[in-house]
Amino acid sequence: MAHIILKYDYSKPTEPLKPASENIYYKLALKGKETWNRWIVSAIDPDIARLHDLPECAPLSAAEVKALCADLGIGALPNPHEADFSYTHFDQEVNFSGFVFTSENTVSPYPRFFASKFASKASFGGCYFTHGCSFAHAEFMQSARFSDSTFGPIVSFHSAKFHTSSDFRRTKFCGEAIFQLAKFEGICSFSESIFKKVADFSGLKDGVSGEYFGEHVDFSGATFDAVVIFDNRLFRHGGDFSYAVFKSVPQFYNSTFHENIKFYNAIFEVFSERNLKNYDEFQLYDVARAVRVLTLKCRALNAYDDEMRFFSYEMRAKEYLEKGLNKVAIKAYRIFSNFGVSIARPFIALFCAFLCGGLYNCLWWLIAGVRSCSCIEYGVADVLAFTAVSSLPFVGQTKLATDGFQCLVNQQYMPVIYSMSVLQGLISTLLIFLIGLGVRNKFRIK
Repeated sequence: MAHIILKYDYSKPTEPLKPASENIYYKLALKGKETWNRWIVSAIDPDIARLHDLPECAPLSAAEVKALCADLGIGALPNPHEADFSYTHFDQEVNFSGFVFTSENTVSPYPRFFASKFASKASFGGCYFTHGCSFAHAEFMQSARFSDSTFGPIVSFHSAKFHTSSDFRRTKFCGEAIFQLAKFEGICSFSESIFKKVADFSGLKDGVSGEYFGEHVDFSGATFDAVVIFDNRLFRHGGDFSYAVFKSVPQFYNSTFHENIKFYNAIFEVFSERNLKNYDEFQLYDVARAVRVLTLKCRALNAYDDEMRFFSYEMRAKEYLEKGLNKVAIKAYRIFSNFGVSIARPFIALFCAFLCGGLYNCLWWLIAGVRSCSCIEYGVADVLAFTAVSSLPFVGQTKLATDGFQCLVNQQYMPVIYSMSVLQGLISTLLIFLIGLGVRNKFRIK
């Protein structure tokens, strides 16, 4: 899972805009969704129609085609696989809601809205793009709606500009989703959207072109089946990734957050034991590096809960990456404190260490105890006291408890018992430290 940088066609607009009234495909679209979709259906393979769950409608009859051509003043309808709206200026509100678009070109698919300009509202809600589409360099002066739409193998909004709100809620991206260098000046929502392959929202490395999310950006509940890239992207008002599902670590290299970013209840399936076991050494390194970026960004924003969460993910990756004693140490750190987050785990471990030490000392008392000793009636109390000072070596009454226990056991066995006491003290000290670390992280104590 290397640091992914996708490269696409950076070609810039070279032609002047043309009025929408001159575009034959737009004239056909003005006849309405039903007419458009019946025309498109005749050119779509039935298997593709079933795959995309396209709305059923009867193809245009020969008589209807003839009447439509006469109405449009053309001899034949254009190719339904090549709907091209490039360099078109839409000076009025356009509504393509529920339209079906298809193409035979899988590399640079139609429809194409390359460098088109939408002067008013543009609605593509509930559309079906069977082979994808291109809105590269398109400009949306007012709200743009793509909610509940389905995009095929590739969709490009490369260098597109959204001057106000943009709505991609519940949108399904079946292939690569390219938003490289796109500028979102208003509120932007991809809530509950599904990205089946790589989603690229990256900007330029030097940041001079100003790729940013100007207002709040919402990815809550979104599902990313592959890598999502936000490299060199500016989040002016933060972002919401609550309840999002990440099957790979998102990339935020060189990105900037001016306000908070939320990952509340987000699911990172990449850090499951099953996935981490399948990664090689280089993939584990890239995973740890990518999540380290998130840890540092959350720390800078004082988002402590997210910071500790991403830190634990980073350590999980390193647990599978490291070898030898380092691996054992990281594994113990996870088991006994969940990487410094848990208070209960080290506390329970400390209690178990006390019980084990107590049982060990009781065993020596029963095996090698001085039965005739006048202080035997205090045996249990002395064993517990000796165990307690072994677990808490920094408390007072250490000598008193030790003298009391020595009264119970033959002196020849005391060196062995003291060795275990020292070990118990070291273990308990580490566990007490982990308890303090958990308290510090829980209550944000600096």
